[in-house]
Amino acid sequence: MVGIEAFLPVPLSSKSFLEVYLNRGAVRSAAYFGVSLQGGGEEGVPDAICVRRDSGLRVSAADRLAPDHWYRVRLAVPGAGQTGTVWLRDLTAGDEEFRSVTFGASAHDLALTGGDGWRPALPDLDTLVLRLGGGAQVASVQLVNE
Repeated sequence: MVGIEAFLPVPLSSKSFLEVYLNRGAVRSAAYFGVSLQGGGEEGVPDAICVRRDSGLRVSAADRLAPDHWYRVRLAVPGAGQTGTVWLRDLTAGDEEFRSVTFGASAHDLALTGGDGWRPALPDLDTLVLRLGGGAQVASVQLVNE
């Protein structure tokens, strides 16, 4: 599980973004990237939640984020699975429980591979990378192997 507690500023712009992902060995050392969460600034939609897949492509959620709020976001990938679920709490609004984030029409489980299998293999993802821009803030990042 990768988790992040993050704040998106006002005003949001295409330069407001946060990104946390698992990579192999070093930052962008290969053509493929690892499991990732993004908030803000994706494809000109500054309030989006996105997940990066192994092909480097990002998938945007149907859910939107309100600016000037703190959020707790988790991406859970069970075992060596090829699918994941994103969970969200709006801390500013006082959410007490996580809710699953919707990708596509109604899917909560997100396919994390762009091809036949994960490249590199999920167990080989060993580097946690954090990038911020446009006033976005992060209070904590968490990586838990379950």
